[in-house]
Amino acid sequence: MNNGHIQLTQRHYEMALTFIHDVGPATARVLLSYCSGAEKVFNTGLQKLQRAPGIGPKTAAAVLAFDKWKEVDDELKFIARHKLQHLFFTEPEYPQRVKNY
Repeated sequence: MNNGHIQLTQRHYEMALTFIHDVGPATARVLLSYCSGAEKVFNTGLQKLQRAPGIGPKTAAAVLAFDKWKEVDDELKFIARHKLQHLFFTEPEYPQRVKNY
């Protein structure tokens, strides 16, 4: 994985999932559950990703081909600079009303 020498954090991996065109909330939940975490999603092999329920070759390839780490890092810097709160849907603070969409 080429991240352009950005020090990747859990937040980077979580946000990266939201940047992938073929990965919506339901698919992200499947990937996170199957791989046991956001970082592991990006470090899992193609064949294993394709064994996750509902994940086909196109989605698995899109995950492994992800190369927008600079954009993710820029977004996280923007959030920090403007003192915004970033919540991922796996966090307890994430609003229950929108958690299952």
